[in-house]
Amino acid sequence: METPLKTLACAVLLQAVPQLHQDALGDATYVPVVVDALKWAAQLLLVATGLWALLGAESIRIEPATGKRRLTSNGWTRILLLIVGLALFAATDSQQKTETRRREQLKEEELHNAREQLEYMKRLVLTQNELSGVRLVWTLDPELQREMQARLVAPEGVVSDVPVLAAAFQSGALGVRRVSGERWAVHVGVERDGERFARRYEQNTLEWRVFESALLATFGECRVELTNGALLAEPLGRHWPCRMSKPTGALLSFEIEKPGATLAALENTALVVTTGPGVVRVPTQLRVTSLDRKAEFDQVLTFEWDPGEMESYWLEGRQHSTWRWSSAPQPLYATIAGAL
Repeated sequence: METPLKTLACAVLLQAVPQLHQDALGDATYVPVVVDALKWAAQLLLVATGLWALLGAESIRIEPATGKRRLTSNGWTRILLLIVGLALFAATDSQQKTETRRREQLKEEELHNAREQLEYMKRLVLTQNELSGVRLVWTLDPELQREMQARLVAPEGVVSDVPVLAAAFQSGALGVRRVSGERWAVHVGVERDGERFARRYEQNTLEWRVFESALLATFGECRVELTNGALLAEPLGRHWPCRMSKPTGALLSFEIEKPGATLAALENTALVVTTGPGVVRVPTQLRVTSLDRKAEFDQVLTFEWDPGEMESYWLEGRQHSTWRWSSAPQPLYATIAGAL
């Protein structure tokens, strides 16, 4: 009875191992090495049980002449079957592992291709979408404000409202807004004799020309570029005229519609700010804010300016030399969401 019991126990174990393997596949703690060890242990137990069974009378005979034990044909057949069974198990186990590795490799390749396709589609969408707007807010120190105010002077002998512009820039409210279509105007508001004084000066007026010249002379053709080569804003150059405001205080704000930078250009990049020639003083703090819900960023940047290369320019018949200021790169942290 001992041999049949061991054979039965081994068979039960062999039946249990595949189920254990199947259950383990759905378990997060599944360790393939343990399951493989159990499978091989079951096979080795089966082989051991078979070898033990060879000691029975059906598999061994005793030679009468010598008294030696010899395997019968039945015994040799059992050994052969054990070897063949073990070999078949090893072959099928190896084939199963090879097939499993092949399937895993195919899944990895499919996942990799899907990720590449998703990344390509993402880049395509971001490249086809442009930033709808950006706001730049400079913090002006007192010296820079006085310099701007000193340039708001009408030509000698000309009667105008230019002094109103200077007063609005110093202690009132001043802004540039679109009137209609391509028509723009500078709007001012100041307190005079206890009453609110408001005026509007369009592009064909002397007041507009004086104001525009004072801005360019004070801040130059300021450019906010990305280190990947894209232009984010040029409020007094390519994007001028644009919405501008100078409320009471030390802030000067520019809002630019459709600056031309794509959403793809906003990823993994940095900001560099440069000014045109002739600028003596430059702001040291800039707040950059997206006006596009698809690309969110709102940063306050403090700059250390580098004079860069010296440039020459002509003014009133005389040649002057000046530095074109350039800031050190500042990382741009943009979150791209709505476009995807």
